[in-house]
Amino acid sequence: GDLYAHNILVRDTGEAKLGDFGAAFHYGDDAHHAAQFEKMEVRAFGHLVHELVERTRPSPVESELVSLMTSLADKCTGPMESRPTFDQIARRLLPIGGNC
Repeated sequence: GDLYAHNILVRDTGEAKLGDFGAAFHYGDDAHHAAQFEKMEVRAFGHLVHELVERTRPSPVESELVSLMTSLADKCTGPMESRPTFDQIARRLLPIGGNC
């Protein structure tokens, strides 16, 4: 996976563009190795979250959110067999981002 902060271009307006899809491909939900591919992509997502958190200067109110995101990133970059799926990640993030 190539979903890292250094592959995201952001304009002053906040508009973001993803780049560097050299290794990207669609593996489908029913592909034989889909779960393993997803775990690799979850790892890349975890690295992105770590990079974003490292560049954040949270207010005291936001520190709990940063702690939650760091915990999520740690789980995403941990041992492959214990990484969450993207569905599990989405369910975990929905309560904090549902009003965005």
